[in-house]
Amino acid sequence: MNLRPVVLSLALLAVPPASRSAASPTSSAALLVQQGEKSEADGEELIALQRYRDAIAIDGTSERAYLRLGALRAKRNELFEAESVFDVGLARVPASVDLYLGRAKVRRVRGHFFDAQDDLRHAMQLEGATSSPRELAVVREIIALAREAKLQTTELAAWRRALAIGHKLGDEGLIKESSIHARALGLFVGDVDPVLGGRALGDPLRKSLASVARRGG
Repeated sequence: MNLRPVVLSLALLAVPPASRSAASPTSSAALLVQQGEKSEADGEELIALQRYRDAIAIDGTSERAYLRLGALRAKRNELFEAESVFDVGLARVPASVDLYLGRAKVRRVRGHFFDAQDDLRHAMQLEGATSSPRELAVVREIIALAREAKLQTTELAAWRRALAIGHKLGDEGLIKESSIHARALGLFVGDVDPVLGGRALGDPLRKSLASVARRGG
Protein backbone atom coordinates (compact mmCIF):
# COMPACT_ATOMS: atom_id res chain seq x y z
CA MET A 1 0.00 0.00 0.00
CA ASN A 2 1.34 3.42 -0.98
CA LEU A 3 1.14 5.69 2.07
CA ARG A 4 2.82 8.73 0.46
CA PRO A 5 -0.40 10.52 -0.63
CA VAL A 6 -1.87 10.03 2.86
CA VAL A 7 1.28 11.34 4.53
CA LEU A 8 1.37 14.31 2.15
CA SER A 9 -2.27 15.15 2.89
CA LEU A 10 -1.67 15.04 6.61
CA ALA A 11 1.37 17.25 6.22
CA LEU A 12 -0.64 19.85 4.32
CA LEU A 13 -3.32 19.85 6.99
CA ALA A 14 -0.67 20.63 9.56
CA VAL A 15 0.42 23.76 7.70
CA PRO A 16 -1.40 26.97 8.79
CA PRO A 17 -3.81 28.24 6.07
CA ALA A 18 -1.92 31.53 5.74
CA SER A 19 1.21 29.62 4.82
CA ARG A 20 -0.55 27.50 2.22
CA SER A 21 -1.74 30.42 0.12
CA ALA A 22 -0.52 33.76 -1.01
CA ALA A 23 -1.29 36.81 1.09
CA SER A 24 -4.86 38.06 0.69
CA PRO A 25 -5.55 41.21 -1.31
CA THR A 26 -6.61 42.96 1.88
CA SER A 27 -3.39 42.20 3.75
CA SER A 28 -1.25 43.02 0.71
CA ALA A 29 -3.03 46.36 0.28
CA ALA A 30 -2.60 47.13 3.99
CA LEU A 31 1.15 46.47 3.68
CA LEU A 32 1.39 48.79 0.67
CA VAL A 33 -0.47 51.51 2.57
CA GLN A 34 1.98 51.15 5.47
CA GLN A 35 4.88 51.47 3.04
CA GLY A 36 3.24 54.52 1.53
CA GLU A 37 2.79 56.12 4.93
CA LYS A 38 6.45 55.56 5.72
CA SER A 39 7.50 57.05 2.38
CA GLU A 40 5.23 60.01 2.99
CA ALA A 41 6.71 60.54 6.45
CA ASP A 42 10.17 60.46 4.87
CA GLY A 43 9.15 63.16 2.39
CA GLU A 44 9.04 60.78 -0.59
CA GLU A 45 5.59 61.78 -1.76
CA LEU A 46 5.79 60.38 -5.29
CA ILE A 47 6.67 56.95 -3.94
CA ALA A 48 3.86 57.24 -1.42
CA LEU A 49 1.37 58.11 -4.16
CA GLN A 50 2.40 55.03 -6.11
CA ARG A 51 2.11 52.77 -3.07
CA TYR A 52 -1.41 54.01 -2.36
CA ARG A 53 -2.40 53.52 -6.01
CA ASP A 54 -0.95 50.03 -5.96
CA ALA A 55 -2.93 49.24 -2.81
CA ILE A 56 -6.16 50.32 -4.49
CA ALA A 57 -5.32 48.28 -7.59
CA ILE A 58 -5.00 45.20 -5.39
CA ASP A 59 -7.97 45.91 -3.13
CA GLY A 60 -10.56 48.29 -4.49
CA THR A 61 -12.29 48.45 -1.10
CA SER A 62 -9.26 49.63 0.88
CA GLU A 63 -10.73 52.61 2.70
CA ARG A 64 -7.35 53.53 4.19
CA ALA A 65 -5.70 53.63 0.77
CA TYR A 66 -8.32 56.02 -0.61
CA LEU A 67 -8.05 58.20 2.48
CA ARG A 68 -4.26 58.42 2.31
CA LEU A 69 -4.18 58.96 -1.45
CA GLY A 70 -6.89 61.62 -1.35
CA ALA A 71 -5.31 63.42 1.59
CA LEU A 72 -1.87 63.43 -0.04
CA ARG A 73 -3.31 64.73 -3.30
CA ALA A 74 -4.99 67.52 -1.35
CA LYS A 75 -1.78 68.27 0.54
CA ARG A 76 -0.03 68.66 -2.83
CA ASN A 77 -2.83 71.06 -3.88
CA GLU A 78 -4.00 68.57 -6.51
CA LEU A 79 -7.57 69.24 -5.52
CA PHE A 80 -9.38 67.94 -8.59
CA GLU A 81 -7.43 64.68 -8.41
CA ALA A 82 -8.07 64.46 -4.66
CA GLU A 83 -11.81 64.84 -5.13
CA SER A 84 -11.75 62.17 -7.84
CA VAL A 85 -10.02 59.77 -5.44
CA PHE A 86 -12.73 60.33 -2.85
CA ASP A 87 -15.41 59.92 -5.55
CA VAL A 88 -14.09 56.47 -6.44
CA GLY A 89 -13.58 55.57 -2.80
CA LEU A 90 -17.17 56.39 -1.90
CA ALA A 91 -18.43 54.42 -4.88
CA ARG A 92 -16.57 51.39 -3.48
CA VAL A 93 -17.04 52.10 0.27
CA PRO A 94 -20.32 54.05 0.38
CA ALA A 95 -20.75 53.97 4.17
CA SER A 96 -17.40 55.57 4.99
CA VAL A 97 -17.73 58.59 7.26
CA ASP A 98 -14.04 59.38 6.81
CA LEU A 99 -14.27 59.41 3.01
CA TYR A 100 -17.26 61.77 3.13
CA LEU A 101 -15.33 63.98 5.51
CA GLY A 102 -12.23 63.92 3.31
CA ARG A 103 -14.20 64.88 0.22
CA ALA A 104 -16.03 67.62 2.12
CA LYS A 105 -12.70 69.22 3.07
CA VAL A 106 -11.52 69.19 -0.54
CA ARG A 107 -14.80 70.57 -1.81
CA ARG A 108 -14.76 73.34 0.77
CA VAL A 109 -11.25 74.38 -0.27
CA ARG A 110 -12.41 74.36 -3.89
CA GLY A 111 -15.30 76.64 -2.93
CA HIS A 112 -17.96 74.01 -3.67
CA PHE A 113 -19.91 74.73 -0.51
CA PHE A 114 -23.20 73.07 -1.47
CA ASP A 115 -21.44 69.81 -2.35
CA ALA A 116 -19.34 69.98 0.81
CA GLN A 117 -22.49 70.55 2.83
CA ASP A 118 -24.05 67.43 1.33
CA ASP A 119 -21.02 65.34 2.24
CA LEU A 120 -21.05 66.60 5.81
CA ARG A 121 -24.75 65.87 6.13
CA HIS A 122 -24.12 62.28 5.06
CA ALA A 123 -21.17 62.02 7.45
CA MET A 124 -23.28 63.26 10.36
CA GLN A 125 -26.08 60.85 9.59
CA LEU A 126 -23.71 57.88 9.28
CA GLU A 127 -21.70 58.68 12.40
CA GLY A 128 -24.58 59.65 14.66
CA ALA A 129 -24.28 60.84 18.24
CA THR A 130 -21.15 58.91 19.13
CA SER A 131 -19.29 61.78 20.82
CA SER A 132 -16.23 60.24 19.21
CA PRO A 133 -13.12 61.97 17.84
CA ARG A 134 -14.52 61.28 14.39
CA GLU A 135 -17.83 62.98 15.14
CA LEU A 136 -15.91 65.92 16.55
CA ALA A 137 -13.83 66.06 13.35
CA VAL A 138 -17.03 66.23 11.30
CA VAL A 139 -18.41 68.97 13.56
CA ARG A 140 -15.20 70.99 13.24
CA GLU A 141 -15.39 70.72 9.47
CA ILE A 142 -18.97 71.99 9.60
CA ILE A 143 -17.68 74.93 11.62
CA ALA A 144 -14.98 75.64 9.02
CA LEU A 145 -17.50 75.47 6.18
CA ALA A 146 -20.02 77.65 8.02
CA ARG A 147 -17.40 80.31 8.68
CA GLU A 148 -16.30 80.47 5.07
CA ALA A 149 -19.88 80.55 3.82
CA LYS A 150 -20.86 83.08 6.52
CA LEU A 151 -23.54 80.81 7.98
CA GLN A 152 -23.56 81.97 11.57
CA THR A 153 -26.53 79.88 12.68
CA THR A 154 -25.05 76.70 11.27
CA GLU A 155 -21.77 77.48 12.99
CA LEU A 156 -23.65 78.14 16.22
CA ALA A 157 -25.41 74.77 16.00
CA ALA A 158 -22.08 73.07 15.38
CA TRP A 159 -20.42 74.75 18.36
CA ARG A 160 -23.34 73.67 20.53
CA ARG A 161 -22.83 70.10 19.35
CA ALA A 162 -19.10 70.41 20.08
CA LEU A 163 -19.98 71.64 23.56
CA ALA A 164 -22.19 68.59 24.12
CA ILE A 165 -19.34 66.33 23.00
CA GLY A 166 -16.99 68.15 25.34
CA HIS A 167 -19.30 67.52 28.29
CA LYS A 168 -19.71 63.88 27.28
CA LEU A 169 -15.94 63.37 27.13
CA GLY A 170 -15.13 65.55 30.11
CA ASP A 171 -12.80 67.58 27.89
CA GLU A 172 -12.39 70.90 29.70
CA GLY A 173 -10.48 72.51 26.86
CA LEU A 174 -13.20 71.66 24.34
CA ILE A 175 -15.89 72.79 26.77
CA LYS A 176 -14.21 76.17 27.24
CA GLU A 177 -13.55 76.68 23.52
CA SER A 178 -17.07 75.68 22.51
CA SER A 179 -18.72 77.75 25.24
CA ILE A 180 -16.91 80.91 24.20
CA HIS A 181 -17.80 80.55 20.53
CA ALA A 182 -21.39 79.44 21.19
CA ARG A 183 -21.98 82.35 23.55
CA ALA A 184 -20.53 84.90 21.13
CA LEU A 185 -22.46 83.56 18.16
CA GLY A 186 -25.63 83.29 20.24
CA LEU A 187 -25.41 86.98 21.07
CA PHE A 188 -24.69 87.86 17.46
CA VAL A 189 -27.51 85.79 16.00
CA GLY A 190 -30.00 86.63 18.74
CA ASP A 191 -33.67 85.91 18.33
CA VAL A 192 -33.43 85.37 14.59
CA ASP A 193 -31.56 82.09 15.08
CA PRO A 194 -34.46 79.79 14.01
CA VAL A 195 -35.31 81.99 11.02
CA LEU A 196 -31.81 82.27 9.62
CA GLY A 197 -31.37 78.54 10.15
CA GLY A 198 -33.49 77.83 7.09
CA ARG A 199 -31.58 80.10 4.79
CA ALA A 200 -29.36 78.80 1.95
CA LEU A 201 -26.73 76.28 3.05
CA GLY A 202 -27.64 76.27 6.70
CA ASP A 203 -30.85 74.26 6.74
CA PRO A 204 -29.68 70.68 5.93
CA LEU A 205 -26.65 70.85 8.20
CA ARG A 206 -28.63 72.35 11.06
CA LYS A 207 -31.21 69.61 10.66
CA SER A 208 -28.48 66.96 10.78
CA LEU A 209 -26.96 68.49 13.90
CA ALA A 210 -30.37 68.75 15.54
CA SER A 211 -31.16 65.14 14.62
CA VAL A 212 -27.91 63.95 16.16
CA ALA A 213 -28.57 65.98 19.30
CA ARG A 214 -32.01 64.41 19.68
CA ARG A 215 -30.51 60.92 19.43
CA GLY A 216 -28.34 61.61 22.46
CA GLY A 217 -24.64 62.08 23.08
